[in-house]
Amino acid sequence: MKILGINGVGTHGSDTTDVLLHELAKLGHETIDANYRTTRLFRFQTYDRGRQFEDALFIANNYWEPDCAVIAHSRGGLVLWRMLEIGFHFSTIFLFRPAINKDFILPLHQVYMNCIYRPDDRAIKWASRLPFNDFGNAGRFGIDDDRVINIRADRYLNSEFWKHSDDFMYPQVAKWATFIDGRMKTLQ
Repeated sequence: MKILGINGVGTHGSDTTDVLLHELAKLGHETIDANYRTTRLFRFQTYDRGRQFEDALFIANNYWEPDCAVIAHSRGGLVLWRMLEIGFHFSTIFLFRPAINKDFILPLHQVYMNCIYRPDDRAIKWASRLPFNDFGNAGRFGIDDDRVINIRADRYLNSEFWKHSDDFMYPQVAKWATFIDGRMKTLQ
């Protein structure tokens, strides 16, 4: 089963989703890195709903495959959510610290979703306070929908200031790859 990676703001995922995809490839998974237009903090384009749908359609048309799994980080979770709203389906979803509202409702056609969150995520805390956008606190508290499996990430010894991309740092990224590998095997 293929695993698609969708990165967040200000990066092509080289320090986040790409690291996890690399670990998953070492475990035998075929991975797809969705490279799409970079968005920057504090620019309207990052928060614009129209741009979110444009990015979602670009990823769908260039990288999505039927029944692939997906890993999304931060704003990548918001772009992924737009893909779900359009009608795309994934075998399973792993959201890492998603920059989405915690009251988003999972579309009926999507069954498996895991949301990895951490209450001390500073980037999500401040981004969720920005006006006129869909950035929310799901990355800090999980998603309210009972069908979503919310997983509170541990506090790591190896951490960065914003505590937003910690899951992709070593050694914890290898543990997340093993976790995802295990979940993927239960779907086969």
